[in-house]
Amino acid sequence: MMCPWGEPLALKLIALMSCPYISGFSYVGVRDEVTRRELLNQLKTEIYSNCDPTILGADMFRKGKDEIEGIKKKIGLTEEKPVIAIMISDSAISRHLYRMLRNENMVVCTYEMADATDVMAFAFSPFEWSNLIAAADMVITDLFHGTIFSMIHNIPFISIEKEKSQRGKISNILVEYNLLENLICKEDYKNSSSLVLEIYTKCRWILESKEQVDYSSIFDKERIKSKTFYTFLDRIIYGGSEDTSNVML
Repeated sequence: MMCPWGEPLALKLIALMSCPYISGFSYVGVRDEVTRRELLNQLKTEIYSNCDPTILGADMFRKGKDEIEGIKKKIGLTEEKPVIAIMISDSAISRHLYRMLRNENMVVCTYEMADATDVMAFAFSPFEWSNLIAAADMVITDLFHGTIFSMIHNIPFISIEKEKSQRGKISNILVEYNLLENLICKEDYKNSSSLVLEIYTKCRWILESKEQVDYSSIFDKERIKSKTFYTFLDRIIYGGSEDTSNVML
């Protein structure tokens, strides 16, 4: 069970979870810590933290040099300028960022916007999309999986979250692992111009610092969360003491 919505809806769901109905579940799992703490206050049962499936499959997406060179060749990436991958659903912000970044960088937009990219890179398979991130020098995204794939490939990134509630999947994982310097919240800015300027400034600072990042320890810790659920499933399959229908994720 996860609360990706705004605060009012999330709180209504918390209230629903406190009703007797939920007591029939043997396993209740959530993906954000705020919801987990609130449920713990409401229910007299254990609330588990879930691991996103993409994290469990991280090793499957890590490719060798040949695959990364292949994606560079496919879309025409060169070594002349730093490559910045923009994975932002807001077209106005993407276009504004492109105008600010294009002179000093090669910008790749993963949405179909010909006026916001130096090379076209959309309609990719999940593996090609992952390889594109691995080929970039920097990622700017408002997508959870854009954030996760940047971490899988140890690529510097800036993630944009809409709200500060910490129920969002992006902010939850970045707060948990003390990566707030990678997070920008739209709510903190009066208009899109000030937001884009902050993204641009942070992006330049990260590229100029040339600091090597390593997020591998995060994946080790996240996988530990999955072991709880696997243990629960083992008990169901081999022990026969639980009902598989009584699972809420």
